Amino acid sequence: MPPPAGTSSAINFNSFTPSLSLGIRGTIGYLWNTQSIEFTNFYIFQNNVNTTVQAPGMLDTLFYNPPLTFLGDGLFRQADAVSVSYGSSLFSSELNYRRWNGGLAGLELIAGLRYIRQNDSLGITTTGTAANQGINALGLLTPNPDTALYQVLCHNNIVAPQLGGEYSVPICSWFSITGMGKAGLGANYLTTDVSYTRGDGLTGFDTKRHAWNFAQIYELGLFTDFSILQKLHLRLGYTTTWLTGLALGNDQLDFNLKGQEARQAFGLPGAVSYTHLRAHETGRN
Repeated sequence: MPPPAGTSSAINFNSFTPSLSLGIRGTIGYLWNTQSIEFTNFYIFQNNVNTTVQAPGMLDTLFYNPPLTFLGDGLFRQADAVSVSYGSSLFSSELNYRRWNGGLAGLELIAGLRYIRQNDSLGITTTGTAANQGINALGLLTPNPDTALYQVLCHNNIVAPQLGGEYSVPICSWFSITGMGKAGLGANYLTTDVSYTRGDGLTGFDTKRHAWNFAQIYELGLFTDFSILQKLHLRLGYTTTWLTGLALGNDQLDFNLKGQEARQAFGLPGAVSYTHLRAHETGRN
């Protein structure tokens, strides 16, 4: 539901940019003649970013069709504050076979299998004063808590065979420049959890979906290699990884909270759990 004409945006997905995140990488392998097998893992730690805007009684969200227990101004219209949080993490594991030919100096061919686990999380918290009331354990009317959280959790699991190559250009006896490229095509088993929860823990809905999707992995790298000793080398460089076919947190967001899902809040039979699964692409450095 679009905002009324003449209104301005106080907060949106362009209001924040995730910062770079630390990671760890390691490789072990076995080398014989002109061949090798290597096992490589890396993990980029969870990277969270938050932003909040406050304007008491002046913030209207785009959510509509709320569960019955969430009705009233203060959570969706005329809210006091809105916070958005976003986070992601990335794990990669690959087993590769490398082969090179002495007649083609510097060229290595790569073939292997790769697994990637990519997680996305999105949370939107609204703060205000809910107009409706609930009934406590004693049967007395009590004001509803004045916060609500819309949360999305996405888990992508990609398994793909991959092919690639690496080529080194020697500059001198102890220094060279290397380029690397790999591509993998495979399947992504993705799951999404979408929930809407009131401040006192009451759940309006909690949907869980899973699906299989076609996914692609592309990786490019450029490095400088320093030969310190015969069997000791130092590599410095930059690697970029591009993933497609992912379910991302912001793509699962649906501002239509669906009135039929209010039946879940009352435990009525026939309640329908539903959320859209949309797959998109993302880049990771």
